[in-house]
Amino acid sequence: MQQLTQQPTQQPTQQRPQSSLGQSRLKQHRQKKSILHWFSSLAAGALCLLALGSASVMANLPEAEADALVPVNINTASAEVLAERLVGIGLSRAQAIVAYRDANGNFQDAYELVAVRGVGEATVANNEAVIRLRD
Repeated sequence: MQQLTQQPTQQPTQQRPQSSLGQSRLKQHRQKKSILHWFSSLAAGALCLLALGSASVMANLPEAEADALVPVNINTASAEVLAERLVGIGLSRAQAIVAYRDANGNFQDAYELVAVRGVGEATVANNEAVIRLRD
C-alpha cells in the first residue's frame, strides 16, 4: 500500500486581535518612546546652544573682568568710573555714592558705603578687593 503523506494545510495567518488594553499599552509605549526621543533631542540642542553661548561669553570675559578687577578709589572716582568698575553698582547708585561723598567727606572705610541708600554689605563684600580709599 502506498502510504499517503498528508501535507499540512497552511492556514492563513491571522493576527490575534489585540484587546483594547493591549492597544492602550502599545500606544503608551509608543508615546513614551516619542517623548523620550523628543527630550533627548531637546537636551542635545540645549547642550549645543550652551556650548555656543559659553564660547561667546568666554570671548568677552577677559574684557569684562579687566574692568571689574581694576582698583578704584571711591574717594576720587567719578560716578561713571564707579559704575564701570564696581560689580552691582549702576550709574544712578554711583551718582548717589558721589553725592554722599560730597555731602559727608571722604570714606574712611569701604563699609561706609552701606550708608548710601541701595548699597548693601553684600555689594561692598563683592567689591572689597577693588575698593581703594587712597591712591
